[in-house]
Amino acid sequence: MVDKEMQSETYEELIEWTGALHRKLAERLEQGMDGEPGEKAKWLLEYLADHERKLNDVVSKISKHGNAGALHTWLYEHLSEKLPADQRQTLSFVGMSFEEISEAIMDIHNQLIELYRSAAGRAPTPEVRELMEEMLELEEHETLRLASQVDSVRAM
Repeated sequence: MVDKEMQSETYEELIEWTGALHRKLAERLEQGMDGEPGEKAKWLLEYLADHERKLNDVVSKISKHGNAGALHTWLYEHLSEKLPADQRQTLSFVGMSFEEISEAIMDIHNQLIELYRSAAGRAPTPEVRELMEEMLELEEHETLRLASQVDSVRAM
C-alpha cells in the first residue's frame, strides 16, 4: 500500500509520508463500500476509514509540533526495502470479505511498526530516537486497538 518511491530525506518527510499513507488508506477503505459489502465488512470499512483519518490527524500533529531538530535531521538509512509493498494504485477493498480487509490492514500496520522499529534502532541522535519511538508506540498502540476491535466483531 505504501509508495515505494517515497524518498524521505528528513525524518519530518518520513512522518509526513506516514500521514499521507493513513489518508490514502481511509480513501481506499471508503471506496471499498462501493462493492456492497456484507454487514460485518461494511462496519469494518467504516470503522477503519474513520480510524485511519484520526491516525492521519495525530501523525500530522507530530509532524508539526515535534522536536524541530529531530524532524529536520537528514535520514541516511535507505528505507525503501522496509516499506510495505507498493500497492497504492492497485489496493482495493471493493468486494473483499471481512477477513481479507482485516488481514490487509493488519499487514500494512505491522509493516509500519517494523519500519519505525528499524528507524528508532538506527536513529543518529537521542532526539531522533525519541521521535521514532513516539511513532513506533503510536503505530503499535493503534494496531493493537484495531486488532481488538476486529476480534470483537469477528466473535459476533
